[in-house]
Amino acid sequence: MKYKQVLGSVVKLVVAGALCGAFSVSGQTLGLNLGSATTTIEKALYGCLMENYGRCIYNGVFVGTGSSIPNTNGMRNDVIAGFQEAGVGCIEFPGGCFADQYHWQDGTASPQSSRPGGEMTNGLGTPEYFKLCSLSVALSYPTANIQSGTSAEMNAWLTYIQARPTWLSILKFWKIGNEEWSPCGSMTQASYQTKFDQWYTAEPSWATSSVMHIMDGGSGGGWVNADATYAAGKSGPMGISYHYYAVTNWSAKGPSSGFTVAQYYAQLQRAWAIDGSINGFSIPSSVALCVDEWGAWYDDAGHGTSFNWSTVRDAVIAGMNLNIFNNRCARVKMALVAQPVNVIQALMLTNSAEGGTVMRKTPVFWVFKMYKPHHNAKMVPVTWTNNPTNQSIPQLNASASVDASNVLHISVVNTHDANSQSLTINLNNSPRTYTTVTGQMVNGASITSGITSFTATDTASLQTFTNFSLAGTTITTTLPAHSVVMLTVSPQVGVHAPDVIRSAGDFSIKTAAGGRIVVSYPAARRMPVRLSLYDIDGRTIVDTYNGAIEAGQKSLVWQPKSCDMGKNVYIVKLEAGEVTKSERLIITR
Repeated sequence: MKYKQVLGSVVKLVVAGALCGAFSVSGQTLGLNLGSATTTIEKALYGCLMENYGRCIYNGVFVGTGSSIPNTNGMRNDVIAGFQEAGVGCIEFPGGCFADQYHWQDGTASPQSSRPGGEMTNGLGTPEYFKLCSLSVALSYPTANIQSGTSAEMNAWLTYIQARPTWLSILKFWKIGNEEWSPCGSMTQASYQTKFDQWYTAEPSWATSSVMHIMDGGSGGGWVNADATYAAGKSGPMGISYHYYAVTNWSAKGPSSGFTVAQYYAQLQRAWAIDGSINGFSIPSSVALCVDEWGAWYDDAGHGTSFNWSTVRDAVIAGMNLNIFNNRCARVKMALVAQPVNVIQALMLTNSAEGGTVMRKTPVFWVFKMYKPHHNAKMVPVTWTNNPTNQSIPQLNASASVDASNVLHISVVNTHDANSQSLTINLNNSPRTYTTVTGQMVNGASITSGITSFTATDTASLQTFTNFSLAGTTITTTLPAHSVVMLTVSPQVGVHAPDVIRSAGDFSIKTAAGGRIVVSYPAARRMPVRLSLYDIDGRTIVDTYNGAIEAGQKSLVWQPKSCDMGKNVYIVKLEAGEVTKSERLIITR
């Protein structure tokens, strides 16, 4: 990961807890072509590079089995829960320059203290890594050591993983080598391709046929296109790695906090340029592009080697990059922010190296969480009318998707440091009628708001957003300055196309005033019933009910105790007898 070469050209607001800029510019229109939502946004676009660099792994993710900080196999429980909550979709390990120094056998012995260098050197090895992926519901992406290792060593690692079915089930990507040029190595693209071919062809057939193999295209140049030409000739799934960091000057990257407006825009300009770089590659459709290192990198902020604070600027860059990846999902099949904890554009910050137990969720974390509905949804093509540039980048950028329940999710970033922005969104060519909108936003009082110490109050967070209206197929909204907004647009209020369930009568689920949920049914017998109310992520249970329903034509009225978030989208799961039914509902208090 070190020393990357970066390509690309050098109305009233009602928002909880956010401040709007002094000016509002009008006229922008975003068109959504809902009739062309066919390409899937892979959840692997929402992954992270986990490298032994700075305090990412040790005294970050991993604190040791003897730590007073609650942990699982030495990994912090609060960090694991954070991975789950943020929806981390893929995790690379060991990654970076470290990958070509790492020997996987060093991280397998039990107890961990018996491993070379001890627990705080090799405590997070292959067993812990796959445990982390499993607990996080993330795909795994190991990186094999091509420079100081051997192909036999790599194949032994594959065999070790294959022998454990639960690990094998989440092994979706496999990378051979990382950044083989200086300072990580001295290979040319041609010499790397030759060595890759030798290692690839020596692998067991089950691996090359079922696991996507990633070639290192690094930070561009001729590597990406040349690797893609070679990869297109392979019969198994293939991808090309691409690294891109929003860095303005590698000798003086600038501060992670307390920056100027000029530094804010310089960082955003570098981040936005990745879109042109991706579009400029010549990659066959059979080959995936994997942006497996991206993020805004700053000078170290103390608190140990390679540690950065996190602000609204990082949230804006995260929203911008994720929108680009969503819109480019026909080509980009995996993307990894660097890194999940403490380093570069982190999702979480910990102060464990200083003897504390604090874990803080960054503005980037809240963007990842807010964007979770895009995972595995169908990308909706977007077009802009009259979206002017500001400081050489479009003032607004956006992406949209439709999930399996036909709910539309629209994420929009206003990059302006001071001005709010009015926006009209047209829902074009929709096969259904949308009637309800809810909103969330990540923002703070200014571009420098965020986590700039472990003791200060968090000044950038995930908030409810309500400044919008829906009329027919048009949404109008005003976006605060430096904000990342998600609008959730649902086809119906109260009931989502109830299906007929023949096995135990025809159930329907709907909402009533005050957030009540009504289950109507004709049942031939008395049966137990369990109702569970989930947050929009489908994982977090808000409330449950266990009881029984009697035979006959009945209605059960359930008043969830914890449905106190105002107007929001939830998932209700009904289990009655042998019937299981889920509905997406708008709950109104």
